[in-house]
Amino acid sequence: MRSVQKENAVGQNQVYPPGKIIREYLEARCWNQTDLAKRTGITPKTVSEICNGKAPITPRTAYALGKVFQSTTSFWLNLQRQFDEWLLMQQHRLQQEQWSNWTQKFPINQLKKIGYISPSDMDADITESLLSFLGVVSPDSLERVWETLPVTFRQTRIDYATHEYTIAWIRLSEFYAQAIAISDFKLASINNSIELLRSCAGSEINAGLRAATSICASNGIALVFLPEFNESGITCCARWLTPKRAIIALSDRLKTDDLLWFTLFHELGHLLLHKNTNKFFIDNAVDSVLDKVVDPQVQKLEDEANRFAEDALVPPAMLADFINDADLSDNNISSFAHSIGVKTSIVVARLQREELLKKSQFNRRKRKINSILKSRSVPPEHRSA
Repeated sequence: MRSVQKENAVGQNQVYPPGKIIREYLEARCWNQTDLAKRTGITPKTVSEICNGKAPITPRTAYALGKVFQSTTSFWLNLQRQFDEWLLMQQHRLQQEQWSNWTQKFPINQLKKIGYISPSDMDADITESLLSFLGVVSPDSLERVWETLPVTFRQTRIDYATHEYTIAWIRLSEFYAQAIAISDFKLASINNSIELLRSCAGSEINAGLRAATSICASNGIALVFLPEFNESGITCCARWLTPKRAIIALSDRLKTDDLLWFTLFHELGHLLLHKNTNKFFIDNAVDSVLDKVVDPQVQKLEDEANRFAEDALVPPAMLADFINDADLSDNNISSFAHSIGVKTSIVVARLQREELLKKSQFNRRKRKINSILKSRSVPPEHRSA
């Protein structure tokens, strides 16, 4: 009867050291450890070590205890497993208390706001939720993961950018990307889709982004839109997860429609032009993706991605014909933009970059999109319960 009571107790999630339970069973039967050794065939040394918590219950031991105490093998194995898990959690909680300063370096409030950390979590639980979100067991393991990524930053000296905010934003992009079903990447297919993608830039912003997301997904690219983590300074990123699966992530630091579309094509340029470099591009520009780059080697790659974006959105031959044949009036620019299937703001921005317009000219054509990206994607189901 006593063994049944203990099995019920374990079922109620009461955690006991296995050795303590064995000692109670021996006491109830007026046996000592030597008696148990004789009855089970387990050495007296092993019995002593189990009773004193110095050795675990193995499957062979559990079978013997089950026979001798009229219990089951699974009862003793579960007892050991539950105690091991409890002990591990106690040790882990102590570590988490020591990691509290590390935890606070991350954008905890923003992760709470979007549901990846519960607002009601206590400090130790916040660390546990953060580790789960990051997919690691400790700060050291996170650094081992991060240092193996071939990251290339556009800007290498942004005072307000923080390592932890950047890591959290990149991890968030992975969750968003996992929620999108995509086909395998095929270079010929995506090249054939450039004109179709450009037509998205001529649509109303939400409809255009929905269409672009679908086109990218059918070509092996998960296009996702994330909230900005203020301390990261990240505008966007492009990376390959596998040879046939890529991510383009855009943040709501992008404030106008022309910059959003330019940035999307800029990141697409990185994927198409620089795939063999195996680089992970993070554009953490101060004001826009066109900021001056610190590293000369990175500058070359950025210039190539910029040119790709410019020419994909506004084909250079068409632009040259327009500049030669028409004055740069608001109506003419608007008509030209309509003829190539993009919004007027995109042509205005291109002419400003070419210094054919002043930076202040026709900026009324640029639509502000402060809140649009925030509603473009819903975080996937990995949110905190």
